[in-house]
Amino acid sequence: MKDDSTETQRVDAVVKERFASLGRKFVDEAIESGLVIGADGNRLKKGDRLPPTEIQTRRLSEQLESLARGDKSLRLKIVGEDPDVIVVDKPAGVACFPKSLFDTKTLTHWAIARSPGVAKEFPDPQPTLTPYSIETEVSGLVLVAKHAKGFALWKERYEKPAITFSYLAWCWGDPKPHRFFISTQIAHPKGDNVKWLVVSPEVAFEPPAREAITVVRVAERHKRPGQLGFFLAEIQMASHVEHQVRLHLAHQGFPVMGDRLYDPEFESRAPQVSSLQLRLFELEHAGQRAKTSAEAFKTSSPLGHAK
Repeated sequence: MKDDSTETQRVDAVVKERFASLGRKFVDEAIESGLVIGADGNRLKKGDRLPPTEIQTRRLSEQLESLARGDKSLRLKIVGEDPDVIVVDKPAGVACFPKSLFDTKTLTHWAIARSPGVAKEFPDPQPTLTPYSIETEVSGLVLVAKHAKGFALWKERYEKPAITFSYLAWCWGDPKPHRFFISTQIAHPKGDNVKWLVVSPEVAFEPPAREAITVVRVAERHKRPGQLGFFLAEIQMASHVEHQVRLHLAHQGFPVMGDRLYDPEFESRAPQVSSLQLRLFELEHAGQRAKTSAEAFKTSSPLGHAK
């Protein structure tokens, strides 16, 4: 019988073998963060070669066990529920899904703590349970799948797209029309997978470009003597591109308040609004609607002007 106690293997290969459900990104993170160490207690690199018996993964096991329990401290408002999904009103500051082995304040961990059986449906250590997501800074309606079939069903509906989203946003400026329509192609800039831009012949972008259509209605206007005006926008989207609302409004010259990424004058605004003023308050599919309260958002602007 072969004795492999002294045969060396790459650290990342050993971790992947012991934790088969752990994706490559999380394997690398576990090693780089010190959740995987050598027998001497020192940190390792993924390309290091050691006998498997000298590669300790106890810390990683403990971290994964903790993640599998979810987070009972998260309190979310449930707007609706059916056999496939839970509709929650996500507050600003809570992420839809985890991006790291150390993320715990997400809708994923809320759902796992609420229904431990969810973890069995989604065996990844840090699964995504939301068929679509909104940015951490944005508040509003998000679907949380109860099982894999429910996730796949609503993911397909989202990608078709067969879901209409309605947002509210406080924006800078004073558009002349009461209602306007924005239709462009959107893509990532060349070499940038975070930001988006409106495609034109003058810009380099990463294909494919995606069609994006946004309908904006000005619900309220506010004037300030000697200063830039601002307004409350009601927005409908039939297409679904990440950052679509923010990019389209900024492209028209009406950036969403608190948008560090797309407002070119964010740093010089006076007064400066630090949080993104965007809320997803309604979604519709096949004649069925889910809606959450928008009054608090509507009745007081971030500059303190009452409705």
